[in-house]
Amino acid sequence: MFNIPQDFFEIRQTGKKGRGVFALQPIKSGTVIGEYSGKRLPYYKIDPQDYEYLIYLTDEIGIVADKNKIGVHLLNHSCKPNCTMKITKKVTYFVALKNINPGEELTISYRYPPRNTCTNCNHVCFCESKNCTGTRHSQ
Repeated sequence: MFNIPQDFFEIRQTGKKGRGVFALQPIKSGTVIGEYSGKRLPYYKIDPQDYEYLIYLTDEIGIVADKNKIGVHLLNHSCKPNCTMKITKKVTYFVALKNINPGEELTISYRYPPRNTCTNCNHVCFCESKNCTGTRHSQ
């Protein structure tokens, strides 16, 4: 779910990353972009292979976003993100880290666990930032 007005962003195809969210209007640092929303499930019921959009809310609960809906789950990963996640016990908000100009893609760091915890890893990063690590995992 987005908190910013609909005329502040658009969803576009990005090539290797699939859909992404792009600013149409200037977005100020500190602006709440939106809340990650979806079905809340206990971990034991979540198979990450079954879900395209999954975020862990607490040590016991994950949120699975509906891939057919428009929401902040469409923000792509970047090794140099312009947004961040603010996680509470009840919700996860995406917030602008800096001023974002029209035309810029809104991005976050996915903060995947260290790469050595992933077997048959396919979490390749396509952000193309100067400091790209080549993976969506934390180092």
